[in-house]
Amino acid sequence: MSEIRTEAEAVADIAVDTVNRTNEVEPDSASIFVTVAKSTEVVKVDSFERFRSTPRRPRGTEIVHTPQSFIDLVTALAGEEDPVVYAHKAAPQIVAIVNHFGGWLDHRVTYSPKFDRRFSAWFSRNGKMVTQVDFAEFLEDHASAISIPDPADLIEIARNFQATSKVSFESGNRLQSGDVQFSYIEETGPKAGAKGTIKIPETFVISLPVYEGTSALAITAKLRYRITKDGLALGYKLVAIEDYIEASFLELADAIVTGLPQSLHLEGEAPSPVAPLS
Repeated sequence: MSEIRTEAEAVADIAVDTVNRTNEVEPDSASIFVTVAKSTEVVKVDSFERFRSTPRRPRGTEIVHTPQSFIDLVTALAGEEDPVVYAHKAAPQIVAIVNHFGGWLDHRVTYSPKFDRRFSAWFSRNGKMVTQVDFAEFLEDHASAISIPDPADLIEIARNFQATSKVSFESGNRLQSGDVQFSYIEETGPKAGAKGTIKIPETFVISLPVYEGTSALAITAKLRYRITKDGLALGYKLVAIEDYIEASFLELADAIVTGLPQSLHLEGEAPSPVAPLS
């Protein structure tokens, strides 16, 4: 037996079908489709942009790895827009927001500078104390970065530390010359009981770029030492290193901005993209 609907039920079904319809509207000259479900009173919005061959507007974040790539891409994307460039020292990061003015702030180019490989090697050991052999080997391997004193002198000092790895260090004294003199006594072998000394400059200077693509800076390293029951521990402290890192970042940011077409550039963190109202 077929189901027989009443006239009232038929009218109700037509009403539901009429409410659960799809309407096309034209905000901002771009079609979107609004569906209102009567049962839940939820408004669902779908632009169907994903079915187009191209998006309606440029957006997204493009990441580059060199300053010149940043300049080239921002220049190409700018068109009639005036990008705003943010240089964020703490990140460190340089961000260009192409659609900053009157836009969603969601079309970006980002460049995160990297430490120069040689600087990174020195910076990673900043303030760390190691054995005299480890310290000597590091000086030998990275002597090319040393500008004061002569690298050959420090290599010779490094070899002396390696040769005296099995002695007992008794004291370390700062001399008027600016050197630190370590006194030691031979513990074993035919020279057991013999005493000797090793001198090393209390400060030395390394000349390196901090970030890739920046100019070399003369950075002072101050010797640190500790005599313990386990032997002599050595290290260094890079003087005012945070100031050098900041100066190098600002140099890099300035070079990038100089290479860009007219744009507003600021120091600080880039704002988040604008979130649409729900």
